[in-house]
Parts: sequence; C-alpha cells; structure tokens
Amino acid sequence: IVNLINIPNVLNFSNQAVIIKKLKIDYNAKMVVVDGNGLGTGLIDELLKETYDPVTRQSLGCWNTVNTDNEPEVRGAERCLFDLKAQTYQTKILTTFIDMVDSYKLRLLEKRSDSDLFYRSDNNLESNVLPFVQTDLLVEEISNLKLKHLNSGNLAVEKVVSRIDKDRFSALAYLLFYINEFENFQKKENKSNIAMIASLARKPRLN
Repeated sequence: IVNLINIPNVLNFSNQAVIIKKLKIDYNAKMVVVDGNGLGTGLIDELLKETYDPVTRQSLGCWNTVNTDNEPEVRGAERCLFDLKAQTYQTKILTTFIDMVDSYKLRLLEKRSDSDLFYRSDNNLESNVLPFVQTDLLVEEISNLKLKHLNSGNLAVEKVVSRIDKDRFSALAYLLFYINEFENFQKKENKSNIAMIASLARKPRLN
C-alpha cells in the first residue's frame, strides 16, 4: 500500500464522486471498491451517472458495476465499480485482513520520522509526505480496534477509543477482500486461456 487518500465524508455524494473518478484517472485504477451499505448506496448511485469536472467541465466518465444489475446512466459505461455489501461479508473481510498481515502479504510504507519528512525544502507534500502521514494514521486506527466474537459465530471489530475513526482500515480491508476473493478467482478460472506475460515496473520502497 503506497498511498492512502482520505476523502472527507462531509462532502455530498456528487463531490465525492468527482474526487473518486479523478483519482481513478490519475492512478489508472482497474477497479473501485465501494461499501454499498446504508449511505453508500447514495455514492453508488452517483458513480453510475456521468460526472463532470466542476473546473474544466470535462467528462470524468460514467461507471457500471461488475456485480449488480444496477443500470448506469450511459449505455456501455465502464465496468469498474464493485458494490461491496460489507455487512454480508464482515467475517470474511476480517479473516482475510488478518491472513494478509500474518502472511506478510500486506506491506506498508516504512516509518519515517518528522525530521525525515520535513527537513528538505523541496519536498512535494502530496507525494513525499502525506502518504507516510496517512500510513501512520492507518496504523493508529488498526491499533485502536479489538476483535469481537459474536454469538452467531461471526467476527466484528469495535473501537477502543470512539473518537478515533476506522475509515482507512475499512477501505483497506475491503480492497484486500476484493483482491483475495475475486481477482485470485478470476486468475484461476482464466489460467488455461491466458499466456504468461512478464512486465517490468519500478517498485516502491516497502517495508
């Protein structure tokens, strides 16, 4: 995980959709995973519409889901949205997260001291500082959680200190669940039909 961007939930769904679609373009993302429970349905609905940049007025695209029958506003919209009903998969989401940590499949940016981050005047705040700050906040969120075994046999997490949020943890856990359950499954299903392709890319420095 090389970057975390926290979108304020005080923004309305239209503004959140603009930010999310611009981030997908910037990072050339393959899939966007959204918690479609509760208020999340409003964001899903907005992402299924064609969105325009409020400054340039350029279209940011219209999306379609890959796992629901919801109809997008534009026919032939890009299928890049996974509508995750997190409550349904809560136990699986948590066990996948724990497995990813225990097996060292999940790697985070190395811890940096404040002096390492800020002593240079040429630091680019967005790319050189904020990812490390957000990673520290993610670790703080995870450290504030404790696992609960429910009477039904399912798992849940609860916050020890209520004022510390868990949005970063939830977003990361949903992403790992999607990768583990769906990307791996698709690879296994298509293995016999796909030629092996090797690609080279610069790898970020990970711990």
